Amino acid sequence: MEDSSLRRWNRDDWEIFFGSRGPTIRAITECLGLSCNTEDGGVIKFSEPEPQKLSNAVQKVSQSLPRDLDELLKSASSPDTIDEELDQLLTTHGPAIWGENADRKRLLLAAGNSKKVYPKDLFYEVPVDKQMLKMHLHRWIYKTAYIFQLRKPTRQSAGGDLDPHVESSVVGGMPVSVILAPCPRFTMWNILTVFAVIN
Repeated sequence: MEDSSLRRWNRDDWEIFFGSRGPTIRAITECLGLSCNTEDGGVIKFSEPEPQKLSNAVQKVSQSLPRDLDELLKSASSPDTIDEELDQLLTTHGPAIWGENADRKRLLLAAGNSKKVYPKDLFYEVPVDKQMLKMHLHRWIYKTAYIFQLRKPTRQSAGGDLDPHVESSVVGGMPVSVILAPCPRFTMWNILTVFAVIN
């Protein structure tokens, strides 16, 4: 029986994940056991070189995804999208970060509690853990792509210039105007709530 926590989400799930109730990218990386220094507009910075290389690679993959919100939602909810890229990310960066012989002191201390975002140590060599890593990388990439998508200037300001702070788009046939502002860090309660709703 498939573990429901490892399944690909459907479009409705992704709309929740992308919306205001969804976790920040920082929270997503914490699910991978990674602790970042800063998060600025979807760009994650790490002090350790290996996680930073992974972050750079995630940015590159995310920039190759559709910039139209409707197309991005379709891509995110398709069962096999970016599988090749995810496998390559794990092959390239997985052993150095999550390998049994990696320097694991740079990873978060596993909570030992299934209600926490990083409940157990994840190992690249363990198949179910590798699937979990792949799942969270998938979500990290698409959340990053969504933030990049919001940056598209689509509306003119009063002075006639494109206003980079407003994105007009359509989700499920309904017009949506998203005001861009710094995303507050979600509390643990909010993170667990959205994960419970989606999973």
